[in-house]
Amino acid sequence: MSLFTCRPELTPFYAKGGWEPLPGTCLVGGTREAPFRSDSLGLAVMARFYSEKAARRRGDFAGADIWLEIGEGELW
Repeated sequence: MSLFTCRPELTPFYAKGGWEPLPGTCLVGGTREAPFRSDSLGLAVMARFYSEKAARRRGDFAGADIWLEIGEGELW
């Protein structure tokens, strides 16, 4: 699977290419001590599930916080 963020008004454009919006889902970068949340920037999370196994787990990601923990102040 793949994930990315975009401005909400662009979700229909990416959906035409096979990406799915994940309403309520948030990518959380930064660190546990200093999280940097995609929803604080007003961004939508888009996903693409490539395998049947990944598609079956789609519900695990809907409305979830997905922690990336890539460094303080970093989201991507």
